[in-house]
Amino acid sequence: MGLRNAVAQKKQNGLSRAKSLRSNANMDPKRKVRLVTEQNVIDKPSPVEDFPMRKWSIVIYIVGEDGEEHPADCFQKVVYNLHPSFENPTQSS
Repeated sequence: MGLRNAVAQKKQNGLSRAKSLRSNANMDPKRKVRLVTEQNVIDKPSPVEDFPMRKWSIVIYIVGEDGEEHPADCFQKVVYNLHPSFENPTQSS
């Protein structure tokens, strides 16, 4: 096999592998999620003037094919990456 044929064969094998990987990726389940956030000002001194302290809550829903929202109780951990100016910018629960 000549060099051109070897290069062409290698390229074709790479394309076949890439096509196979894309095909497998299409089989991955896709889900729509909805995040509902709520925040309220709390009575706690703020380190930054004119920016009151707040309490936040986030609820996650999985949206079904019919558009119905189901509580997303499948998540076991959440990591919040806050602005670096926060004392502890990485929080988890």
